[in-house]
Amino acid sequence: LGSLFLIASVTWLLWSAFSPYAVWQRKDILFQICYGMYGFMDLVCIGLIVHEGAAVYRVFKRWRAVNLHWDVLNYDKATDIEESSRGESSTSRTLWLPLTALRNRNLVHPTQLTS
Repeated sequence: LGSLFLIASVTWLLWSAFSPYAVWQRKDILFQICYGMYGFMDLVCIGLIVHEGAAVYRVFKRWRAVNLHWDVLNYDKATDIEESSRGESSTSRTLWLPLTALRNRNLVHPTQLTS
């Protein structure tokens, strides 16, 4: 994220410094303040990249080493842990239906109390 901000900020700073369309920006005091703020933030981003770059690189290399090789296996329902631990058939599963599916039954209205 810091690298993306750095690229965008440096691009804007270079464009506004050399573009003939940005002459009015170079003369405005608010844009001069923005130039200073963006320049400072660019230095902060460069410092963070230099300081934290090695740690981020090590994390990326570790992630790549762990996720380099994946085995995609066929699904076998007979060996499904969830099914075998419950010992239930697939017909007795609880299905969550929207409330509109239950409206046709003789249910008590939500504002009425039952004994």
